Amino acid sequence: MMKMFSEGCSHICRKGLSLVNLIPLIFVFFLLPLVMQITFCEEIESPTAKISGYVMDALSGKPITNASIIVGSNHLKTDENGFFTLDITSDGWYEIYIFCDLPETEGVDYVPSLWKVYVGKGVSMHKIISLWPGASLEVMGKIRFVEEALPISWVKFTIHPSKGIIWGDEYSIDEYGTIDTSRKLGLDSDLIIVPANIPVSIKVEARTSGKTRKSFVLTPSEAINFVLKQGSKEILDVEKICLEYDFQSVRDSLGRALGLVYEAKNSGFLVEREKISIEKAFLSLDYFETLISKRSYDEAFALLRNIYLLTANVRQEIADLLTKSSQTPFLSIFLISLMSLILSHLFADKRTSLKFSSFRKWAFLLPLRPVIALLFYFLFLLLFILCFPGCRFLSPTLLTSFSLLSPCFALILVRGSQKILEGERRKEKSISIGGLIIAAFSIALGNLKRRKLRSWLNIICITMVIFCFIVFTSISPGYGFISKPLGSSKLNLNIMMIAGVEDAIGYGFSTLNEDLLEELEKNTDIVIIAPKAENLPSSSPIGYLYSFSGKSKALYGLLGILPKSEAIVSRLNESLVEGNYLDDEDEEGLLISRSLAEYLGVKTQDKVSFLEKTFTIVGIFNDEKIDRSMEMNGRSFLPYRLQPTPGGIYVTQCWSDEIVIMNFRAALKLPNVGISRVYVQLKNSSNLLKMADTIVLARNCVAWVSLEGQLYKKYIGSYIEKKGLSLIPFVMFLVILIIGSMMFRSVEERKRDIFTLSSVGLNPTHIVSLFLAEALLIGFTAGILGYLLGVSGYRFVSLISPLEVKEKASIEWSLISLFLSLLTSIIATLPPAVKASTIVTPSRLRKLRLIEKERPKREGEPWIIELPAKVKPGEINFFCKYVERKLKELTSSLIERIEKIEFSKEEEQGEYLRRKISFEYVGGETKRQLRSFNEIIIERKTSEDFYRVYLLSFPERNLEETVIKTAALIRRIILEWNVLKPVLIVPEPTIVQLYSLTRFFNPKLIYVISSEKDFSGKIKELERLLEKDGISLPQMSLIYIDLSEPINDSIKKLEKIVPETDIVCISGTSAMACAALTIVAMKSKKPICYIIPKFNLELQEIVFLD
Repeated sequence: MMKMFSEGCSHICRKGLSLVNLIPLIFVFFLLPLVMQITFCEEIESPTAKISGYVMDALSGKPITNASIIVGSNHLKTDENGFFTLDITSDGWYEIYIFCDLPETEGVDYVPSLWKVYVGKGVSMHKIISLWPGASLEVMGKIRFVEEALPISWVKFTIHPSKGIIWGDEYSIDEYGTIDTSRKLGLDSDLIIVPANIPVSIKVEARTSGKTRKSFVLTPSEAINFVLKQGSKEILDVEKICLEYDFQSVRDSLGRALGLVYEAKNSGFLVEREKISIEKAFLSLDYFETLISKRSYDEAFALLRNIYLLTANVRQEIADLLTKSSQTPFLSIFLISLMSLILSHLFADKRTSLKFSSFRKWAFLLPLRPVIALLFYFLFLLLFILCFPGCRFLSPTLLTSFSLLSPCFALILVRGSQKILEGERRKEKSISIGGLIIAAFSIALGNLKRRKLRSWLNIICITMVIFCFIVFTSISPGYGFISKPLGSSKLNLNIMMIAGVEDAIGYGFSTLNEDLLEELEKNTDIVIIAPKAENLPSSSPIGYLYSFSGKSKALYGLLGILPKSEAIVSRLNESLVEGNYLDDEDEEGLLISRSLAEYLGVKTQDKVSFLEKTFTIVGIFNDEKIDRSMEMNGRSFLPYRLQPTPGGIYVTQCWSDEIVIMNFRAALKLPNVGISRVYVQLKNSSNLLKMADTIVLARNCVAWVSLEGQLYKKYIGSYIEKKGLSLIPFVMFLVILIIGSMMFRSVEERKRDIFTLSSVGLNPTHIVSLFLAEALLIGFTAGILGYLLGVSGYRFVSLISPLEVKEKASIEWSLISLFLSLLTSIIATLPPAVKASTIVTPSRLRKLRLIEKERPKREGEPWIIELPAKVKPGEINFFCKYVERKLKELTSSLIERIEKIEFSKEEEQGEYLRRKISFEYVGGETKRQLRSFNEIIIERKTSEDFYRVYLLSFPERNLEETVIKTAALIRRIILEWNVLKPVLIVPEPTIVQLYSLTRFFNPKLIYVISSEKDFSGKIKELERLLEKDGISLPQMSLIYIDLSEPINDSIKKLEKIVPETDIVCISGTSAMACAALTIVAMKSKKPICYIIPKFNLELQEIVFLD
């Protein structure tokens, strides 16, 4: 009422205070309230109810004639006095829409009203309804959002008056669009009715089929006039306004993305590439205004959508970078602590300690290994914290606490794993997996420590691989617009094919909207448009094709084409074998296959029935040609069907006798049929790629372009961005070759160790595991070291030249680096490890090949077998005595027996120095006794520095089995010598003599005869020398002899010890001790050696007495 009063007063002021002008005012403000109070419910005896009312102009108070009254399906008009009456036969709630549109005006004349009322039986309801003068706004153009290039499925326009202005009443309708109000009023969804002569704003709420929902407000401006005269009509170009809204949305998104980029950059991340992308996107926004001024709305939207996708991708990447980088330090710090433990084992021996003393008053020893481990840990930890930006997102307290606890966690993990494996080893009598793991890593650490230079070269090589991988490569997922070249095109046309987004579950295709065809037809640059309609795949027939002879055939597919255009792009007309091709205007014609025509017994011009419609067969096509026809995207030209199977439902191609081809417009009128693709050809083919970009971005579809013999695919989707990966395989291959060659060399050097391990029960698998343990230690250390240097190297390399890669800050990259490092190390080590495993215990096949190779060529010649031994000249006497002793031990054996052992002294035969041991081998059962006559030849060229050992075997009855058993026995003796760790005794030795004996014999125990009771100083000095060469200190046992005593007392003491030794060295500083030891050794028949001193420690010569 206050609104009506205000308007009435303003009306009087404009018209003047005449009596005529006062009459409407008196009616509205004095009589109307009284009448409105008379809205009543009148009880009547009739079972029918009644709804009645009076419709008038809200401003003038005059009755409105011919106003439309809509109650459900009932439509009636007001009479000349503005009254209406409707009889109701049932009680309930009713919605009464009141609407007036005069035919003489272009627009709607009054804002509609809605009266909701409950009507009971026998009740009459009456209402006076005021309609506010109105005008029409027709919305033109598309509403779409850059978040999803999908059509709007729902839109609502809400009218809001400008501030301070009141209009209408509670019954006036202020919402329009794809809602019930517009549908029940019979209005188009793009029509808005606004109050006349009043400035208003319109709130637009829209939702896409992808459930994206957004709203914006249209306010009056110079470009938008919402103050309209009654009954007038204006066009509202909402597409331009929506694009401007999208423009602002994209601009805000770019601003947020740039803020994230600068946040990441200030935190220390390398995001220069992302920064450049965002800055280029900002610059490309300048082209938006140009496109709007040209009314190129699709291109403008495509531009905004492309920028939005780029921005969203960058924002997601930066957000993930900031989030994941804060999680990476925990694992990285823990891995650093594990690496430090490994490095400490490579640099320091377990027994090495630092001694601290103060003027000899107090002293304590600090183990060196933990000190080195902590030094390495804090050094690499400091490097990581300084260079890795993710550490700055952690609180100092948390970072410090975890850094201090991490070494403890690493030590607990190592010790705990060792205890678990040791527990498993105790339960097993044989070598268990746990025991093998412990032994393998223990031996591997020792080998790496003994060969420090080679180990560090391997670590450095693999570290460089990981460094290159981290710094110069990039693998990152993304989402956005993709333009992918596919190679040569099979089409000779410059043409584009548009199709819906490929169905992820494989159920055929996504249909295209029909308004796409309308837009394409408006484009004057397009010369050919060839759409194809087809049915959605189904497991059941879409219908039956009936002939008038009574035969029928189930059909699973249909195609709709524009015949003239289709003939140009797919040459469908060339597949006809009978009749005529379809005509563009003929919606009753059909094309069927020859096999289908023969089955139905029909020919051209015959009538058939399909889906309750009658068609004429105008042509028959060749089955094979149609079945082989393909689209540009590689899919079949024919439609698809769903094939149920026991394993599930699969999509298969329909065959030519299961489909019909008809006119495109006729196909779209049938149920479950949509547009599957459209071919487009332009006058100017150079615009094809640009047009494809616009359509894909604006329509969210897929486009294939055939241009100048090349095929391109354009779509929006996920992708994997890869950069610099071509470098890594080459570097890996080079490193594998380098490490492999060094490992092969190491195998040759470690043959003696391998013989030792084999003799104590290790099989080939165990030997391989030792090398793989080394590979794992090297790979683990190099992987972590390479990752640390890589994340640090980003900063230094970027100072030289900009990096076109994305920083690997997530926790996954540290694990991938570790995996790549271990893989490289294992691949490089595996071939040498396999070779090492077959040195001592070759496979059965290799044994047979070896025997076959050494088989005598003529009867009477011996089998010649090379034995696994290379004997130095200085140890030849010891070797011969050892073999002699072992053979003599077998002279009384019951299973395998040695007879007639003879030794010959060394002779010079030409350029060879040769020794010979002759014996007979007897083995096997009594009934089937095996016997061979054998010679062990030990020879060397005068120019060589080692002896080679061969077995010459003459088997009785020439049985190969005898040779194998003889060779196996001698091989076992040789291997035992290879792995022999003898017990030595030496009188009053110098440090140099002890060093030479340890290097030469690798003894397990040395008895040291000394006149000094404290020998610890010399032992520490010896340990220091051996540690430089990576050799462990053997056990040392001191035998004290008083030189002032008679020599016989010393001899008696030595007679108890010398029998326990293997070798007696008589080089020393005490003549009396040397004499006493020589006497006892000769009595015990022990091998005696002495040392010939040289200037170089490593060239000391050890010689055995005959």
